[in-house]
Amino acid sequence: MTTLRPQSIVHASQAAAIKQSGWPEELFSDTSKQPVVLETAEAFIDAMMFGEHMNRVVVLKEGIKKLGMADALPKGMVEAAHEENNALSWLGKLHGDFKAKADARVYYFRKQEARRNEREMTRHPKTDKRLRSLQEKEIALKLREDITSPYLTELRYKKKYKHATDEIDYKVKTVLTFDMKDRL
Repeated sequence: MTTLRPQSIVHASQAAAIKQSGWPEELFSDTSKQPVVLETAEAFIDAMMFGEHMNRVVVLKEGIKKLGMADALPKGMVEAAHEENNALSWLGKLHGDFKAKADARVYYFRKQEARRNEREMTRHPKTDKRLRSLQEKEIALKLREDITSPYLTELRYKKKYKHATDEIDYKVKTVLTFDMKDRL
C-alpha cells in the first residue's frame, strides 16, 4: 500500500505568483495542507483503492498521460479549452443541447472581496430561481458583472445513462468517453 505523505510543491520561482493570488501564503507552506504527489500510475491506483485519501488532495504527476486518459474528454470540449482562456468563454463554445442536459458546480469570487471568499452559483441573480443546468448557469454568469474568475467542477450529465463502453447495465453521468474505472 502506498504511504501518502504530503510534500511541498512551492518553489522560490512560484513565490511571486502565490503572493499575487491573494491566498494566504501560509497555506502554501503548511505541509498539512500540501497535496500528496505521486510519480507512477501504479502508486496512484494503489492510493485510490487502498489508501486513506479522503479529505486529501492526491496528485499524479502527468496523470492524464500516465493513466492513458488523454482522449477521455470529448473532442469539442478540448478544442474549446484550447481556444478560450476562461470558463464563461469556454461554455459559449459548447453545444446548447449539451448544456441543457449537463450540470456542473460553478464557483466564483466577487470582484470587491478577497480571493479566498469563494462562492457557489446556485440561484439566478434576478429571480432567485434555482439553477438546474449548465445552460442556466451560463446565462446567470453573463448577468453577473460583480464577479471574477468563475470556474466549473464536477461537470456531468443531469440524468444517468448507459455508457457506450459498459458491457453491463451500469448507468453513469460522466461526460467522459471512458472513465478511470475503465483503466483499472
